[in-house]
Amino acid sequence: MEALRVYDWPGNIRELENIIERGVILAHHHGKIELAELFPSMTIARVAEPAVPFPTTPPGTLEETVDLLLDRNTSLQELENRLLDAAVTRSQGNLSSAARLLGMTRPQLAYRLKKRDLYL
Repeated sequence: MEALRVYDWPGNIRELENIIERGVILAHHHGKIELAELFPSMTIARVAEPAVPFPTTPPGTLEETVDLLLDRNTSLQELENRLLDAAVTRSQGNLSSAARLLGMTRPQLAYRLKKRDLYL
């Protein structure tokens, strides 16, 4: 609840609806909605609870990764957001380098980042 209270809410009520819906979808079956489900691609500095890393234990093969993601009911959008963030972080904010890591052009990466920010 603290995360919802301190979040800046740059959008409107639709943003709140989307965040709650995403939390319900990503929460474990019959589990409570955690901070990582509500705000998976961002951290809130004023919240004491740390963001949960994703995934917590890296699997050895791509097939194991896919199985883990499917077992966690991870959405394609969630996976894309995490990959985009990881590539930008690994390349220290250099979008051309991040795009190369993802096998796409810089304009394609910039488009995906812009599109994602519009719907968060």
